[in-house]
Amino acid sequence: MRLLSTHSRKLKEFNAEIPKYAILSHRWEDEEVTFDALKAGEDAKNLKGYRKLRGAARKAKDHGYDWIWVDTCCIDKSSSAELSEAINSMFQWYKDADMCYAYLSDVGVDGDDYASSQPSQQSDSNVRPNGRLKASMWFTRGWTLQELIAPLQVKFYDRHWQRLGTKTTLGDQIAEVTNIPVDVLQGGRKLSDVSAAAKMSWASRRITTRPEDMAYCLLGLFDVNMPLLYGEGEEKAFMRLQAEFLRYSDDETIYAWKLDSAPPLEQPYCGMLATSPQLFRHSGKFVKPQFKSRVESHATEVTNRGLHLEVSLVPFPGDKSGSVFLAVLQCVRDTHDMFGCCVAILLQRLSGLEKQYARIAPNFLFDMWFRTFQLPSAILAQAYLGDYEKDGGKIEDGGNVRLRTRDVQPEGELIFVRPVPRPSETLSGIYVYEHTQITALPWLTKGRGSIDITVHEEGSSWQTWGESTLAQNPYWWLSFQDLYETRRLQATELHVSQLRKRVMMGCLRVQLTCTLHDSHEFWTRSTYMVVGMEPLPPNPFSTPPGYTRPWYAFASGVDAETVIKRFSGSGGNRDSPETCTVLELPNVAVLEARFTFGSRFSSVCYKVDFSIRHSRV
Repeated sequence: MRLLSTHSRKLKEFNAEIPKYAILSHRWEDEEVTFDALKAGEDAKNLKGYRKLRGAARKAKDHGYDWIWVDTCCIDKSSSAELSEAINSMFQWYKDADMCYAYLSDVGVDGDDYASSQPSQQSDSNVRPNGRLKASMWFTRGWTLQELIAPLQVKFYDRHWQRLGTKTTLGDQIAEVTNIPVDVLQGGRKLSDVSAAAKMSWASRRITTRPEDMAYCLLGLFDVNMPLLYGEGEEKAFMRLQAEFLRYSDDETIYAWKLDSAPPLEQPYCGMLATSPQLFRHSGKFVKPQFKSRVESHATEVTNRGLHLEVSLVPFPGDKSGSVFLAVLQCVRDTHDMFGCCVAILLQRLSGLEKQYARIAPNFLFDMWFRTFQLPSAILAQAYLGDYEKDGGKIEDGGNVRLRTRDVQPEGELIFVRPVPRPSETLSGIYVYEHTQITALPWLTKGRGSIDITVHEEGSSWQTWGESTLAQNPYWWLSFQDLYETRRLQATELHVSQLRKRVMMGCLRVQLTCTLHDSHEFWTRSTYMVVGMEPLPPNPFSTPPGYTRPWYAFASGVDAETVIKRFSGSGGNRDSPETCTVLELPNVAVLEARFTFGSRFSSVCYKVDFSIRHSRV
């Protein structure tokens, strides 16, 4: 640490035992006395900033300090290593200072501001700060935030070095202009007890000259250390700050930010982390809940796939797409209520395969009170509002819709959110095993047999793979690439941005045989199964879907060609009278299929699994 002598105004390096020192807080202006300028000698006295440096040194000397730290000259900014060390240490240096002098160069300029002729040795009780104190630009700068909070003792001076008061005597006025509670200003509450959202809100109306400094000036407030990368821009620097904070903190108020207006239509998704402290402007009252709201089992991680976190998800009421959720944060609005009002954000699932999500409607934060929340009807799709009103819902005065969710589960769900979310990639195809045997159905086979399901192909879309003589079960494979190459599908037709309606892709004959242990057939059934891809139904917010999904239907017919023609003629309607997603079997049983995920030819694809259940289950 390098300090300036208040006697000789020369610099000295201290490595181990640091002497008692004062420290200066100010705004950088024209012709500041830098490290190089001070080392040059007499020329430094000709700079405009020398008057401020001399005044600070004199004030510290008058108060019995031999040393003072001033950022303009005590850091060799030509050394990137020294600059990085200084910025990462600065909060601690201000905290360790015995006294901090806050120099407000824009106060006391006019004759009616403050009587500059008053003696400089007045007591704090006689100081009557003028109205321009709160209007000082010192309160708008990013770096002065930590310089206000870190030191225990701060004395304020106008441009003539006349005392305006201290952090204690001016506490109420400072709290009013900064939104920082008095108990935090005066050290009555630990900074570690303040929520991340509240700290961010203090910085939300401040600015810095260099864009990256808007993040770097907050390192100390969040007890974070990280390298400086000037040139990366404010957004990347601020993202890194939040990522470093989340490496050791579980404070979910960091996600309680919002935009001032709706995002552009071409950017419907965003990540979990804010791009600027300005987005926390309305988050000053958010705190961590008094009582534990979720059983946590996974730490938050920053990975190459994005932010990997555990969060409480609740399906959005009435969402037919099944892809929109309320993420209920461990964050409440500080209303001095025992339970508080939980804060939630909207997430949309972007993949049917992975738990990849994105934040949507980032211009809203939702207050949840006993599973109930409200939101403006204007942000909801007309189709959703129509269904809402059909179900008896009413749009309240003021245009709000009040909704109720199911209970939040105590266990969270592990998801990941990319910094720049994107829709899911298309999978490579669909496969189904040629033979499936289902046992352990005593209510169906009377405990004496099994159901054998055999799949046959009667067209040209499917290929058979595997050998029945080997241990592996042969299977039927429907390759999407083959459909592209044979021009049965356009190359981009299945992409989530292009698929607008259900597409039929293949048909198989399914033979079911119930066999008893004595090898006698109990009964047989035969049906056709049609498969394809479809878009998700529209969601309540009309944001584009992040993925498509496979579909199937059982259909009756003389042969596969007849089924395909009839099915194609119905516009792919799997809910028509002759098609269904369940096949009724004897003994009140039904056959169903479901899609899971598998891997074929080094790519991920859909796998068809059959199951039989009781029709009353």
